[in-house]
Amino acid sequence: GERGILGCKFAFAEIEGGAVLSSVRKSDLITGKPTLRIFDVDGGCSGSISFATKVKRAFRVKMNGEIIKEEKISDGKISYCLKKNEIVTWQLEF
Repeated sequence: GERGILGCKFAFAEIEGGAVLSSVRKSDLITGKPTLRIFDVDGGCSGSISFATKVKRAFRVKMNGEIIKEEKISDGKISYCLKKNEIVTWQLEF
């Protein structure tokens, strides 16, 4: 069931690589879609992010929710490659 604030889909997240999780929102205020934000603190990093439920689609978005591009998903994971001090936000579909 959907217990807790974030519910089952966000209950467990794994970040491989040096990115730091900045925020996870079950329902973004602008779009109403689940949103994930990460940032770099190591001078650039890469890796992947996965949840207890596989991600079907992920869209890189601007801070206002405007879609920049759709990301490739592999085995339910989002891959990332961040530049020094870069912040990235995605809208997710499960």
